[in-house]
Amino acid sequence: KFPRKSYLLFLLLIFPFIDLNITREEFGSVSVFDFITYFVFFFTFEDFFYFSKNKKLYYFLFLLLTGLLLIGSIRSEFVVNSLINFFKYLSLFIYSKLLIDECLKDLSFIKQVIRYLKLSCILSLVFLMIQIIIGTKFTFYTELNPNIYLDLGTDSLRYPSYFQDPQKYAQYLSMLVFLFLMKREVKSTRSILDVLLFIL
Repeated sequence: KFPRKSYLLFLLLIFPFIDLNITREEFGSVSVFDFITYFVFFFTFEDFFYFSKNKKLYYFLFLLLTGLLLIGSIRSEFVVNSLINFFKYLSLFIYSKLLIDECLKDLSFIKQVIRYLKLSCILSLVFLMIQIIIGTKFTFYTELNPNIYLDLGTDSLRYPSYFQDPQKYAQYLSMLVFLFLMKREVKSTRSILDVLLFIL
């Protein structure tokens, strides 16, 4: 009944897996996110060709940026890699546009998205705790980014949680934890829990 909402929430639900590659590097390193997004695009492409007066400026800016990126990709020393990254940029645009449109149509959907993002963040912390106990062998990836291991003459590690790269995880946390500080309509014990999760 709600294909767009289902797609948007499904990707948030499987967030730990969206960066996993379903093709090898020589075949473009297509991720789970890219594959699902382009699959859904075929069923929602009419959303991207509807031009309202209010949105004409945004479409113009999007087309301008896309054109510049495409020219940059073609003029790059590594054309194939650049074009692959260009298509990854487009999949981000597809997801973002559908998400913004759905949130504008149904403001209650925003709360649902935030709940899914919070759940994803909590699961990443649980995953992190298991990694601290068991070690970085507990992961979805066959190879982890080498910058996990700090070369300081100690056994220090930078834990990636369910990401491949600890820096990606740090960026993910630094963006997402602020959702726990969002103001609630009614004060409750859950709001205290949110502050504790933010501190954690």
